[in-house]
Amino acid sequence: QDGEAILSLCLRHQRSIDLDVACFALHGYVRLQNNLPASTHAGTKALISGIARLPTEKSTLGRTLSKGLGCVTRVAKGGRLDESGKRFLLALGGAALEGTSFLDPQAISNILHTHATLHHRLPSSLFYALQRSSLSIIEKFNATDVSMVWWAMAKMRLRPEWDLTEALQSRAKEVCEDFKPNELSITCWALATLCTDQVTPLLTATMSALIDRIPALSNNFTSQSIANVVWAMARLSVNPQKHVKALTCLRDAAMSCDQFTAQGLSNTVWACAMLYTSNSLVIPLSLPPPPPSTPKKSSKQQKRELVATSLQSLATELVASSTVSFSARDIASVLWSLAAMQTTIATNSVLANAVTYLITSLRDSHIRDSLLWKEVGYLDFAFRFENIRGLFDTKSTEFGPFSEIQELLIEKAMCSLESVNNSRHNTSREVVKLMVTHLTSALTPEPASILVVDDDSPENQLQVAIESKFPNVRVHRWNRFYQTAKPENQHTFAFPPQLSPKPTVCFLRLSSNRSATEFAIAATARRMAVGGVLWVYGSRDEGGFAVIPMLQSSGRSISDEKPESSWLPAKWGKLKYWKQETTISIQDKEHSWVVFPGLFSNGVVDVMTSRLLEALPDTLDSDLKVLDFACGSGVIAAAIRDLGCSSVHILDADTLALEAATNNVGSCVPILSDGWSNVPNDILFDLVISNPPVHNGLAHDFSVIENLICEGKQHLSKTGVMLVVCQMYIPFGLWCSRWWKGTAEVVRADSKFAVWKLTRKGGKSWWPEPSRKRKHS
Repeated sequence: QDGEAILSLCLRHQRSIDLDVACFALHGYVRLQNNLPASTHAGTKALISGIARLPTEKSTLGRTLSKGLGCVTRVAKGGRLDESGKRFLLALGGAALEGTSFLDPQAISNILHTHATLHHRLPSSLFYALQRSSLSIIEKFNATDVSMVWWAMAKMRLRPEWDLTEALQSRAKEVCEDFKPNELSITCWALATLCTDQVTPLLTATMSALIDRIPALSNNFTSQSIANVVWAMARLSVNPQKHVKALTCLRDAAMSCDQFTAQGLSNTVWACAMLYTSNSLVIPLSLPPPPPSTPKKSSKQQKRELVATSLQSLATELVASSTVSFSARDIASVLWSLAAMQTTIATNSVLANAVTYLITSLRDSHIRDSLLWKEVGYLDFAFRFENIRGLFDTKSTEFGPFSEIQELLIEKAMCSLESVNNSRHNTSREVVKLMVTHLTSALTPEPASILVVDDDSPENQLQVAIESKFPNVRVHRWNRFYQTAKPENQHTFAFPPQLSPKPTVCFLRLSSNRSATEFAIAATARRMAVGGVLWVYGSRDEGGFAVIPMLQSSGRSISDEKPESSWLPAKWGKLKYWKQETTISIQDKEHSWVVFPGLFSNGVVDVMTSRLLEALPDTLDSDLKVLDFACGSGVIAAAIRDLGCSSVHILDADTLALEAATNNVGSCVPILSDGWSNVPNDILFDLVISNPPVHNGLAHDFSVIENLICEGKQHLSKTGVMLVVCQMYIPFGLWCSRWWKGTAEVVRADSKFAVWKLTRKGGKSWWPEPSRKRKHS
């Protein structure tokens, strides 16, 4: 009754109270709501609705916000806010923005934590103000504040500015001794979630300091905390040999803590596999022989074996003792991890039974139907390892023949490939349809000339629609990429040609990455008439909204009477001014290098290409005919020439890629083609080598791999070899089982990538035995 009276009093005198009083009243309400009559709920909502108009006392703002944010979290139903709750949160955010200088660390961490917990978007202006305020009082942050701030930013995927990142990691080291197990684990998780190439070294140093704190806390770790820490170590590639004691403590804690969830268990086992293989470039598919006895091992060898034993025992004990139900993703992750760690399964009856249960679960219709292509790829690799595949010899009565499992995986891999490729084509059709609906407004008044750029729809939908609705308009086209479906009318050039009359309207299909889009906008604008209108269309998943700042910049240049002095200098109307020159090291040899906007890896040797080159022999016969399929800027082709091969062909659908590769490789034969479509049938290659693209922008696209496998045989000589690198989770081997009439085997694999060697059926290839490893920059 007193609570109801207090709320009524606050409602009657809203204009006489401030935010401080209102938050305290609401705080009391949420503490006592189970004992208050139902009539108070309506009064509470009324008070929340009017709270935005209340004045704020700056001197007590931090305490007031902490009380108010606690109310918001408690009144949220099912983790979601109703409209009055959202208004309350916005009011608190507005008060924080006005009085940023009066906030304390607890208030800052509570604001971020509440928005992250309730999945409520944090306004960018408030996030910026909170960062500035945090920097000014960073020395007052305790371990709880630091952990909550890191966790909330990671949960909302908000990356802090560089100066705040430095300040937070420095403060985390200073208060490291005060971290509790849960605070330590969520901080590790957040650091791994927010890592980028730029900040990874900084965050890894903080992570190492936190991990060193684990032995003093190991008895208090929960299963979720252990999963967070081990996953974060793998994500940030922390060297496990530097933290042997911490790993041993986590293993011991895992054996005595509460049951892991299915996701937590699979993530922990996966992380163990990644840490296990972190110091090894190659994962053998067969079990290694027993090591010969040595009189004495070095301390480094002993530490390495201790780490391996700790990781293996942690993973095997978790799997063997698990009683949870696994999803398809969890099954694939656990089986692959056990296989990659070369875990001995057959002699451990408890573990063998657990693994048997996982494999037989694949027969369940629910599990089978939920298998996606990534899970299928991991399962395919798991069954290629001897320790997993060997179980089919001893437990075939429980599994059924291996051919049944393999046929299931092949079927799912084929369905997934078709689904991914169809999704890409459907996206292209839908975005063109959307552009067609705006044609009337775009082409009013009717222009004399227009330009269509990179229309990738199979039926030329946009051009057909324009010509049918506006037959008197002259349509020019420019395609940067060769398109198989349109060989009769390509209009494919590295740079748009001079057009007459100059188009006053342009329709530009969004490119696959930011630099390619910026290049296309600027190059197109240089060919348009002054005052021209540029339309860019694409899907949200392709970065449709990211293009807005580029358009705002280019809009000034198109309408400028003197474009030389604007954002688009006149000299940018020539391709040579877009050329970027650098140097790279391939096989320890320096090369002068040329790149253009939008090219893959953009002038560096990426890790997948390095793995592919490491699988090559030391030398190649000079008379071998070699094709670098999907060559990009020509890194692989240049390496082939360095190994002694004189007959090098380069192939790509991107005209700019061929332009760069021709400059970089020197004496070579360029082929502009989308896959094999434009390659003469009478040319047979002794070696086809490729790091094929599996993305188109942000979306996956397997059409290049499909074309490479399906039509590659007819372009390979009788003794020819095809060498392909792809991610471990790509079901490349299963696609080869259906399409490739010959042998497909893994010649090199690590924890992330695999190099496949394909040869023709019945033919003996020229490929030599595996050679020594080489390092590549």
